[in-house]
Amino acid sequence: TRLRPYTSVLPKPLLPINQKPTINHIIDRFMLYNTKKFFVTLNYKSEILKTYLKDISKINPIVTIQEKKPLGTAGSLFLIKKQLKNDFFLTNCDTIINENYNEIYNYHKIKKNDLTIVTATKKFKIPYGVCNLKDNKLEMREKPELKHNVNTGFYIISKNCLKILKKKEYLDFNDFLQKCRKNNKKIGIFKIKEKSWIDVGQMKEYKNNLNKNI
Repeated sequence: TRLRPYTSVLPKPLLPINQKPTINHIIDRFMLYNTKKFFVTLNYKSEILKTYLKDISKINPIVTIQEKKPLGTAGSLFLIKKQLKNDFFLTNCDTIINENYNEIYNYHKIKKNDLTIVTATKKFKIPYGVCNLKDNKLEMREKPELKHNVNTGFYIISKNCLKILKKKEYLDFNDFLQKCRKNNKKIGIFKIKEKSWIDVGQMKEYKNNLNKNI
């Protein structure tokens, strides 16, 4: 919905960045690290995307998983849990990460994480003066700039995390994280620079990156 009216015509993974669909940018980066197999879960405008993926899967093996109804950003993992044998990358199709994927994977293994979240340091500038009272004294910061580690929608997940998925149900990734925490799974983060993350899931960011050579 954030990318309408463009997504009224095309599913989000097929929206072009520099004249190439977003999903191609994602796949191309994985291919640099000799990735052997891709799973793509489909729901919205799935027939268009399935037809496109069938064509490019002649070069890269792509397995499509059809959601009969939307399962959220993590619910479809239940549909492929039996097909995954090792730790795997999971990415949203509106995020492009320009980093060394081997380094991220090695970090995940060295730290013995069950789940690693790739985060980017992002700056947020508040366009107002911020006032706080401390010990009855006023402190004011004029248009402060704040830094936060932001979830990029790019993860490495160990297969044992999937054992907690007992049924097919709607599940957003935040809820999946909570399930992992309740089951004592080790969760870590891998920090990247803001410039290494290309976010095309918001209208402003999509337009800013539309014609960039990324």
